[in-house]
Amino acid sequence: MKKLLYGSTALVAAGLLSGAAVAQEEAISGSLSGWWVGQFAIIDQDDGLLEGAPNRRDHEFQRFGTISLSGNTTLDNGLQVGISFDWNTETVGAEVSRDGFVWMEFGGFRAELGSTQGAANKMGYAAPTPSMFAWGFNSPVFSNVTTPGANAAGGPSERVNLSGGNEKLTLFTPRFGGIQLGASYTPDGTKDPTAVFSGPPTDNDAGQQSEIIDIGANFVTSLDEVDLNIGAGWTEGDLELAAAGADDAEQWAIGTSISYMSWTFGAALKNNNLATSAASTDRNDWNVGVKYTTGPWGAGVQYQESTVELGAGAGEDTASRLELGGQYEVGPGIAFQLGVQYVDFESGGSVVADENSASAIYLGTSIFF
Repeated sequence: MKKLLYGSTALVAAGLLSGAAVAQEEAISGSLSGWWVGQFAIIDQDDGLLEGAPNRRDHEFQRFGTISLSGNTTLDNGLQVGISFDWNTETVGAEVSRDGFVWMEFGGFRAELGSTQGAANKMGYAAPTPSMFAWGFNSPVFSNVTTPGANAAGGPSERVNLSGGNEKLTLFTPRFGGIQLGASYTPDGTKDPTAVFSGPPTDNDAGQQSEIIDIGANFVTSLDEVDLNIGAGWTEGDLELAAAGADDAEQWAIGTSISYMSWTFGAALKNNNLATSAASTDRNDWNVGVKYTTGPWGAGVQYQESTVELGAGAGEDTASRLELGGQYEVGPGIAFQLGVQYVDFESGGSVVADENSASAIYLGTSIFF
C-alpha cells in the first residue's frame, strides 16, 4: 500500500542547509499531466411547476478537466524541493487557475506554501466512490440532481473544507508508528488570483472567516492482508465584524478506509456549525460505502446523508443519496463508468418547492495522461 510522508521544517532547513553543495545539484525538471472526464446523464426529478426542480431538462452532457504541472529535485544535502500547479480547462475567469504551491521536505518533515487544501482535508478518509471520483457524493465533479429551492442540504462533503484552496502554510510531521500530524494556517478566507500583486487583502470584512487554523491526524497500518486507515480533522475560523447570531466557523470530521484483498470499505462523519451561535443550527454529513475491484473491473455502492438543523423547533432539511456504479478500464489511463443515483430532499418546513425526489443514470468516460 502506498504511504505518503509529509513534513514541516523544510522551509527553515532550506536556509540552514544551503551553500556550496548546491552548485552541483540539478535544477527542477517539470512534468505535465492531467485528466478529463465527461458524462451523459438521464434524470427524472420533480420538475413540475412550483416543485423542487421546475422546468429542468431530463438529460444532459457535461465535461470537466484539469492540467497539472509538477516538478521536484533533491539537493545534495537531502533537501527535496517541488512545485505543483493545477489549471481547470473547462471554466473561465478566476477559477481557471485552481491550485499552485511549493513544497519542501527534509527528514520526513514537509512544508507546503501556496494555494491548496489544508491538512485536515488532505489527511481525511471517506467512503469509496462506486465508479470514480467525478461522481459519488464526496464533493463530486458532476451533480446530476437539482437542489430544490431553499433546501440547505445540498453540496455534501465529508471532509473538512473551511479554508478551501486559499493561500496557506501547511506543515506535516513524519509518520511515527503509523501516526502522522499536520497543521495549516490561512490568513484570509478569500482567494482572488487577480489581486496577487496588489498588496495584502483587506481586513475586517463583514461576515468573512479569516485566520483559519486546520489540524489533521491520521493512522495508517497493514495487518496481514488488511490495510487500515483512520483520519480526523478539525478547523476553526475567526469571524470578522460578526452580525447578530453569527459565530466563528468550526468543522470537524472523522473517517476510515479499510481494504482487504479486492474489497475496500469506507465511512466518514462531518459536523459543521455553519458559523452560527444559535442552538440547533448545525449541519451533519455522513457516508458509508464498499467497492470491489478485480482486474480492469470495479463496482460499488455508497450511501450518503446530510442533515441541516433550521433552529430550535424549526425542524431540519435533509438529503438522502444512494449510488450504485462501476468502472471498466479499457487501457492505460482510459476508462468507462456507468451508474445510477437516487436522491431524496426533504424540507423541514414541508415546503413543496424545497423538496425533490430524483433518480439519474449516467454513462461516463475518464482519460488520464
